[in-house]
Amino acid sequence: MTMCALLTQGRQARYTPLTVLGKGSYGRVYHAIDRLTNESVAIKMAQLPSPSAERELQSYSVLTRFPCPNVVTLRDYFLDEGRPPHLHLVYALHATTVWDTYRACVARGETVSEETCGSYVRDIATGLAHWHSLGLVHGDMSMKNCLVAAGTTGLVRIADFGSAHSAHGFLLNPKKEITTMYVRAPERIFGAEMSTQAVDAWALGVIALCLSTGACPWIDFNYGEELAVVASLVKLVGPITASSWPGHEDLPKWREISTQVDLLPAPCFFLARAAALHPQNQPLVCGVEVSEMCMRWCPQERSSMQEVLQRLQSSRPARERRDGPSSAPRLVICKVMGS
Repeated sequence: MTMCALLTQGRQARYTPLTVLGKGSYGRVYHAIDRLTNESVAIKMAQLPSPSAERELQSYSVLTRFPCPNVVTLRDYFLDEGRPPHLHLVYALHATTVWDTYRACVARGETVSEETCGSYVRDIATGLAHWHSLGLVHGDMSMKNCLVAAGTTGLVRIADFGSAHSAHGFLLNPKKEITTMYVRAPERIFGAEMSTQAVDAWALGVIALCLSTGACPWIDFNYGEELAVVASLVKLVGPITASSWPGHEDLPKWREISTQVDLLPAPCFFLARAAALHPQNQPLVCGVEVSEMCMRWCPQERSSMQEVLQRLQSSRPARERRDGPSSAPRLVICKVMGS
């Protein structure tokens, strides 16, 4: 047995697998115990060769040099000697995900609290701002990839960098889409090959919308249901026109989709449309503000993560002065022209 094989075997023996936490196209994630520290960890196992696993390992090599509290760090990794071999990535075990929080609220017919919504959105934006500062794109910023730490703080860390790539001139094959459907940016739906940091901004806007309204009509649509997603989006974001999205007619799938979906609904205000998603709940202020900043048809008009953080910082003191830190202000929309 080679020295490399002995090292791999020793690192693998350090962990005792307990239960499977989840499965996906990449492989599976399981709960394990680190025998050295007696701590619970999560281990993601991916069959090799795997471009997504390789991208994830490369991403964490960057994060090792440039860490951020709102981005998950890799604790360890090792290869097994199976046929085929598997790469095992070891992380700290988190209590839950933003997805689980959202689904629990939907089941109760509620939204999260204003404090939780603001905290989650702020943490995700902070993690993405750090990631973007390194010249990178996450590429699949879904709520399942936002992990919530245990404890009273509920710190959110972004994870799963299997879709990560450079923000500079990176082209994607439209037939190999890597983004979860409900957070997929419209330029990707319409066939754009270029993937920029604006796709992460759009995803943050969708997450903020979900948390603040307790509803997302297109969240359960799957691959192949792009028409249904676009139909839902235009009712919320508004008409696709030359002014709202310059150059949209040049996108590869524009003609195919535009002949089957009404892309010119009656115009009305974004806030009113957000409120209509779940009439029983008045949408939370901070979430809808961020959604409106990030959910713009034109990628160049979406706010950067720094702009989102500045907005959250400037609006937070005003809300606390007006209502006190424990209250949860909500939008009250009396009448909107054209809605």
